[in-house]
Amino acid sequence: MSRQLELEQEVRETAKRDALVKALEFGIVGSLQNQGIELRGIGIKHDAFNCLLTIRADVAGVRSVAFVGSDSIVNCILKADSEAARHALRWRPDQYHTSKD
Repeated sequence: MSRQLELEQEVRETAKRDALVKALEFGIVGSLQNQGIELRGIGIKHDAFNCLLTIRADVAGVRSVAFVGSDSIVNCILKADSEAARHALRWRPDQYHTSKD
C-alpha cells in the first residue's frame, strides 16, 4: 500500500472514530431527547457477522423498543445515530415491559 493510500485510510478511520464518539456522547440520546423520547436503555448483541442494537425508551408514555442492525458494532451505533437524528427509528410497544415501572 502506498503512503498516500495509508494516509487516506487513516483519515477515514479517524473520521469514523470521531463520529462514533459523537454518537455515544450526545448523538443518540440528544436526538431522542429533542423528540421528547426518554431513553431507558441500549443493548447490543453481536457475532462475527452481525450486530443488533436494541433501544428501549418511553415514547409518548408507552414503553417502546426500536431495533437497528448492521455488520459491526461501530456501524450499528452510527446507523442508530443517523436514524435517531432523522426521526427514522421504527418504534413498537415493548412486549417485555408493558408497565411504566
